[in-house]
Amino acid sequence: MKKLLLIITATLLFISCKKSDDTSDNSRISGNITVKYEIITTSNVTTSRDFPQTGIMYTNGTGQPEFLNNFTSGRNWTKTVTINTNQRPVLLNLRSGNFVIMTSSGSITGNIYVNDKKVVTVTNPTTSGGSIHFGFVVLTHTIK
Repeated sequence: MKKLLLIITATLLFISCKKSDDTSDNSRISGNITVKYEIITTSNVTTSRDFPQTGIMYTNGTGQPEFLNNFTSGRNWTKTVTINTNQRPVLLNLRSGNFVIMTSSGSITGNIYVNDKKVVTVTNPTTSGGSIHFGFVVLTHTIK
């Protein structure tokens, strides 16, 4: 009985450990990747004398960090880039600098889409300091 149990166990282990037929190296795939970065707030973004700009950092089309200071009003910020790379993995980043100043308390959401599919999202509540309401977004995603 022990021998039969040992043979069945060995057979099941052998079957479950079958090597995959896929031997391709996915780290060297080349091609274009469309990446959309998005920040959404529940109240309007504003600036102040002390904080005249909201810096946004994202991974640009060459895979390098890029900084913009163009999120100064409204509730939505988006940027779409095409990344052409021969080397994987690709590290995508979206950061709202130190913080985003808003006209009232609420939340701030950051999203990263790859080829129109949302791959990562985060929502953070705002923090209030007197009449200033601010929030931040930090997102990272790796494309393998």
